[in-house]
Amino acid sequence: LLDENNQEYNAVTTVQSSPLLYDINNDGNPEIFFGDDTGYFHGLDNQGNIWFTEWTENKIAVLDAQKALEFTIETSTREIHMNKNELKEVILIIEPKNRIMADIKSSGTFTINGLLENVSITFEQIDNEFDTIQEIPILIKAENLEVGIYTIMISVESQEITQSIPIRLIIK
Repeated sequence: LLDENNQEYNAVTTVQSSPLLYDINNDGNPEIFFGDDTGYFHGLDNQGNIWFTEWTENKIAVLDAQKALEFTIETSTREIHMNKNELKEVILIIEPKNRIMADIKSSGTFTINGLLENVSITFEQIDNEFDTIQEIPILIKAENLEVGIYTIMISVESQEITQSIPIRLIIK
């Protein structure tokens, strides 16, 4: 499977589902869709365009891979091991390409069967407009979660795009 640069497509994570071929845009060429072990849904068409879904909202759209993203995001970790009611910190790093207007968003934890559970995610909202790298502490507290594996989403939203990072929460 090749990407828009004619390079082998790298999902970065482990593909968990069987691929689905489906012509979602009715152009006569099927797109390929698959899920990974972090909850992301990947999709590619035969032109190298990346299809994606906003994991927490189930929206689907076409991402123009030729247009540069106005910012990138990363977190200090993608997996947290914690005990019940323990507090942990993750650093969200936002690197703008130019001056942007953006907000931080988060969603609660999801169990393997998709149920929303209790979690506290707190952070200080960033200055709405910025052009330098931002490092924001995100505090996560799993409130009364049973032992198990959960996923939370930390997102940065601008007028152009929302980028999200799933963080696996392992309650011991």
